[in-house]
Amino acid sequence: MLDDRLLEMSVELAKAHLATTQVPTSEVPQLVRAIFTSLKALTSPDRPEDSVEESRPIPPHFDELEPPIINKDVSGSEFEGLDPWLAARVPRRVARLLDPSSAVHPSVHEDILICLEDGARVKLLRAYLRKNHGMSLADYMDRWRLPADYPSAPAAYLDGKRAQAKASGLGVTLRGSRGPARAKVAARPRKAVRG
Repeated sequence: MLDDRLLEMSVELAKAHLATTQVPTSEVPQLVRAIFTSLKALTSPDRPEDSVEESRPIPPHFDELEPPIINKDVSGSEFEGLDPWLAARVPRRVARLLDPSSAVHPSVHEDILICLEDGARVKLLRAYLRKNHGMSLADYMDRWRLPADYPSAPAAYLDGKRAQAKASGLGVTLRGSRGPARAKVAARPRKAVRG
């Protein structure tokens, strides 16, 4: 009875995790098993605390999901204003490029985005990540705990593309091209109705 309830809870927890994280389909059963094992270890009073850690298999990609800590000391001026979690995980040269006053995220500037993986200044983040790191934008956002409204291109780039499209006439319907066609249809003589 308890195992059935733990299995139900494991499935619900796995669903919640999968709603926000991309996991290969082949690893979903292992994820449910890991959650079930952890829950069972928590409810078992006769097991010592040390065996709880050993009984928890973790899918191999979970340890790679979060970037490693590379800065033990984040007291330098380049880290000032940054979230401590982020400051501990970006190199000093990347931290110097970040803007803590940005409303969305420190890596978002008006005309560029800073890739947190390598510090590159990019205009189209999605394409850059796919080409240089083999990662999707969703994976990147999960890995770096980015907000849901994180852009894939800077605002200035999008505004420029929008202005260029409007200047070329995209999205504009010309009334003059529709007018004569209506006039021809309206000018046709009607057949007389005999009664």
